[in-house]
Amino acid sequence: MIKTILCPIDGSTHADKAADLAADLAKKYGAKLLLFHVCTRDMAPEDLRAFAAREGLREVVEAEMERIKNVQFAAIGPGAAVYIEPISPEVLRQVGEAILERAKQRAKRHGVDEVTTAMTMGNPAKCILERAESEPADMIVVGSRGLGHLKGIFLGSVSNAVSHHAGCTCISVK
Repeated sequence: MIKTILCPIDGSTHADKAADLAADLAKKYGAKLLLFHVCTRDMAPEDLRAFAAREGLREVVEAEMERIKNVQFAAIGPGAAVYIEPISPEVLRQVGEAILERAKQRAKRHGVDEVTTAMTMGNPAKCILERAESEPADMIVVGSRGLGHLKGIFLGSVSNAVSHHAGCTCISVK
């Protein structure tokens, strides 16, 4: 019996499709739907900008990109190593909240009665697996590709790691 469905989301198209399927399954089985976002400080600026443009967060993200550029410029001088300033946790939190709220509204439109959200920071695959175990989730519905396309190609995707190590049923959505 399916009582709890965990759906990790990152704002990508594949995550949106996964959230829609998870909502449909939650509605059908009367399951609780947990939408889960993992903030990562190494998000590519172009991915963050693209999401911010869609979600009305352009000003927040552009201000953060300018801050990072200024910090990096000030840190680079004669003989200095290249310094890469991470995206601030506050900006990541704002983006994460927007991602979760958008997915929650979509789930409600699908008729899901019990939708909860959660957010953390860390390694996405590790955090998803830990959450699935602590919840405990009967199923994980995850997008096959997230926002970090290049990283996934070289390091192995989050969905691949989750499906190989989860102790419950996993559905990877394209």
